[in-house]
Amino acid sequence: MTDEALPELLAAGREGGPSPRGAFQSRVPPGARHRIELWRANGMSIGSLEGRWLRTVSIAYSSTERWIAAGGFAGGVAVWETATGALVSLFPDLEADAGADGRLPLLFAGGDSVLVCGGRSLTFIDTTLWKTARAIEQPTAALRASADPLRIAAYEAGDNKCTRWTLNVKSMEIEGADLLRETRVYRALFAGRRAS
Repeated sequence: MTDEALPELLAAGREGGPSPRGAFQSRVPPGARHRIELWRANGMSIGSLEGRWLRTVSIAYSSTERWIAAGGFAGGVAVWETATGALVSLFPDLEADAGADGRLPLLFAGGDSVLVCGGRSLTFIDTTLWKTARAIEQPTAALRASADPLRIAAYEAGDNKCTRWTLNVKSMEIEGADLLRETRVYRALFAGRRAS
């Protein structure tokens, strides 16, 4: 996994944007506190996706563009079907990380078989059943995909440093960690660190 500037990584996914293949476009309208607007690439509006939150802070598309997920500043994650705008599932109990400016990052992984949610803890949601498959008590400020579809990175930030956890999507385990400081890797590898 290559590093990006930490501020960019932590800010990613907050304003919406194009889907992975460019078929859809989403945005949080100015002044809207709990709504996402969704369009097809040809400019045709699918409509507004309504949330229950004070403010939407994260948006993620599945790689197939079948789903869009949104997380709120006050917590909670909702998933909609992009083709229709229909609500697929709601996870109101997921909590944002108060220590990371209320972030609740989202990432579809494992060929879209899992929706990984950060925030106060790491939560793996099975997208076949739309049920929580596993939760690990690990605050997470950002999530990032890698070239390996079975591994992603989860970041915990604080005081000019950051820990990058390597997650195995299939086993839903933490495989290891790197301590990052000012976006440079300091080779303090915490070998053998596992989820409890």
